[in-house]
Amino acid sequence: MKIRLNDLVIIVFLVLISFVIKKVQLIPLIIAALAMVLGSRLDSGNKNLIYVAIATMPFIPFFVFFLFYLLFIVFGTILENASFIKKFVFAMSVTLVLRLIVYHASTLGIPISGYFILILLLIFLFISYFVYVKKNGISSLKNLFSVSSEDYKILIGTLFFLFFVANVIYNNTSLYGSNGTQIYAKQFFVIDTIDKSGFFPQYDPSIGMGEQLFLTDSPTHFTKDILIMAAIFLKQWFGPVLIYNAYSMLILWVVILGASLLLKEILSINGKNNSELAVYLIILGSAAIGLSFQFVRILESFKSFSAHTINFLLFAMLLSKPKKAAEWLVIAYLMLFSYMVHV
Repeated sequence: MKIRLNDLVIIVFLVLISFVIKKVQLIPLIIAALAMVLGSRLDSGNKNLIYVAIATMPFIPFFVFFLFYLLFIVFGTILENASFIKKFVFAMSVTLVLRLIVYHASTLGIPISGYFILILLLIFLFISYFVYVKKNGISSLKNLFSVSSEDYKILIGTLFFLFFVANVIYNNTSLYGSNGTQIYAKQFFVIDTIDKSGFFPQYDPSIGMGEQLFLTDSPTHFTKDILIMAAIFLKQWFGPVLIYNAYSMLILWVVILGASLLLKEILSINGKNNSELAVYLIILGSAAIGLSFQFVRILESFKSFSAHTINFLLFAMLLSKPKKAAEWLVIAYLMLFSYMVHV
């Protein structure tokens, strides 16, 4: 068995996180050791992905959210030479479309529930992967989830800084961020109504008190598919505030990853980072951008920061000078949903 640097990185990461959160990460350490021993036949890119998934396990709802959005990475293949991080960040924006489908299904009087959302997602994903495999062959799935060494360093590095700074968010007693109580109350009113009554609460503009933007941001913001399913299916094991805070941590991480894409384009020359130090500058810079929000809780516009991930990806794509028509359509899509998400 040949031990690589990336094998050691995940072990060091889990040991350090054990000290940070004052809890030994025994199960993730055992799984990482098994992956190290038994994963010699795996492609290094796929092994890197397994290590990244293991790195999210100290916070189980966070781990569940990561795996959920990972499934949508297939849509990132429409981007030219997209890295794993770019595909992952784009995957989160794709789910906004599904949120609208759930919302409009409710407006048509179709009963919705956690199982309805799950079945809808599975159908959507089945069709997407069927089209992808038919076009590229089943062997292409191997490279779809491959994580390069550079992306692996960024993912593990940003996860460490996220958990080091923001682990205080992970609790079931207090909310995080500006307007936390207000946003949480709206979100879980929606979840509770779906769970108990089977519909998405509709907005009546005649009593809107001037909140016209709620007409656009409520369908995309409050119909978070995985958050609704997690709150319904995991409520026996995790409290609703903890699940909501874990989702906030995930969004904060994706904000950092989006910032890393932007910094990567700014630091690159002809599309490539020629310095070996560039990846470490990207890690530190993106962590500084994302985690600075942890200390600026009073910003009204911050709220649940759902649009930040879209905007970072949008600027990164513009700086990359896209040539394919599909990428310009993606840019137009991101501009549209940046407005519609609002918060």
